Amino acid sequence: PRTHAQHPPAAPPPLQYSERDPLLRNLRHRITPPPPILASKSPTGPPLPLPAFAMSNGGLPAGRVPDTGSGRKHRLNAAMNSLNKSMSLRSDGDGPEEGSGGVRGEADGGRGDPLLMNDVRSVRRAALTVMSPLVYTWLIISGAAAIFLLLLLAVTLRILTLPYAIVLLPLWLAHAALFVCHFLSARALSRFITRANANRQRLDVADHLDRTEYLPLLQRALKFGLKTAALSTCVLIFEIVMYMKMRSYEDDSNDGDTITLGSALVPIWPIILGLLIDGILCKTQHLLRVAVWVFICASMVLATLKVDYAATFVSWGLVILPLEGVLLICASSLGYIVYGHRIGYFRLTSAQLMAGWLYSASVILAILLLGFIVEMDRRGRQGNVTTDFWEWPHAIRLLLLTAGPMSVSLFGVGAWAVAKDEFNRLMALGGQAAVIPMKLRLEPNGWTSVQSVGVAMIPMFGEVSFEPLDSTKSDIEMCGSCCACYPYDDETEVLETTASTPTTGRLA
Repeated sequence: PRTHAQHPPAAPPPLQYSERDPLLRNLRHRITPPPPILASKSPTGPPLPLPAFAMSNGGLPAGRVPDTGSGRKHRLNAAMNSLNKSMSLRSDGDGPEEGSGGVRGEADGGRGDPLLMNDVRSVRRAALTVMSPLVYTWLIISGAAAIFLLLLLAVTLRILTLPYAIVLLPLWLAHAALFVCHFLSARALSRFITRANANRQRLDVADHLDRTEYLPLLQRALKFGLKTAALSTCVLIFEIVMYMKMRSYEDDSNDGDTITLGSALVPIWPIILGLLIDGILCKTQHLLRVAVWVFICASMVLATLKVDYAATFVSWGLVILPLEGVLLICASSLGYIVYGHRIGYFRLTSAQLMAGWLYSASVILAILLLGFIVEMDRRGRQGNVTTDFWEWPHAIRLLLLTAGPMSVSLFGVGAWAVAKDEFNRLMALGGQAAVIPMKLRLEPNGWTSVQSVGVAMIPMFGEVSFEPLDSTKSDIEMCGSCCACYPYDDETEVLETTASTPTTGRLA
């Protein structure tokens, strides 16, 4: 007899990432679309008629359900993406020193996730083209502001003699660059909307599934773009009015009273007052943020009294003093966040931690610079300091010329790092709200659900994961006064209180 060669059995296909996870494998088998409805064929005659529920389009047979495999894949992706954030928060081995923040490790900075399918990634990439030009906003602003401060200090200290148009030119170029970024973002939004409208006309449309991916991303991009556009417009109007006021001082026939400082601050007043009213009446902001707006408003009022009304009781040191309070609040907040990451309460990513250190260095330089200006103003009113810049010590001259630009540059680089990290996390996890499970705790009155792990929105840091401290983290370089500043979850105290409390015949 003729023998056939024995072929080894085919190896089973490698399991996908989602199939190795038992939770996602169970979810994958549950999300199964109904079988396609096909016209059955008789072995001896014409095809059998379809049942009534399969007839559509005016009595014509509907035939096969269009692209059921694509619909199944979309439903699976939507269900898997809803678990991404919650699974990343409880992933093993992402302690505070790893800097994962519940997303990924420092190796890739949160970019990429093996749970993502290609179609989900393509939808997110197409939606994030609207936000991509806006990521460089902070680099543009900080670079222009650093050059402006350098030129302004040089003119104020009489090192250079430049017209005010040259001094303000970097800021005007920055506004033009921001306008180009917003134009590119608006063009990307228009193209995305056109493509989405065209996709809705297809028979195998899955826009109702893709909408859960791109709508949160578009909302974030539009929110950031509208805010930056409004602030850029207000600041540009303020700069133009201030330029006209400074030009009026150069005219010998005009003393600059035609345009007052109060009228020049008209584009800024609604912003500060709106934030102040929102924080005091609506109570939607933290008390420290309300204090920041109060200090800024006080500094603007004192500057108006000094310039427009020549108030003798107001000095430039008194005008700058509220800004020192703002910087001290920022320094204390940064210390709280960075130290909270060190002891394990906050879970900053590597980019957020680097931004925290850059912000801290920027605030320290700004405090030193403003403190020196206040002291020089006090000595100048007493006549104890010379007005010649070249007679000052070399260290003081170097501090005056470099502290301001360096402070703004460090701040801008940190903000850009946070914006880039946020962009990568949106690509990896999407813009949907994280599904965070709550923790059950036994109290004297029964079981109570408490928030254990969560995500907080911190200004200039974005989304920051946090977790209350427990007994295992209480001895990590933490004194008693610092422990009171962070939420502390001690289950032993609750259990001891429960054990010592007599029950009254009912179940806890």
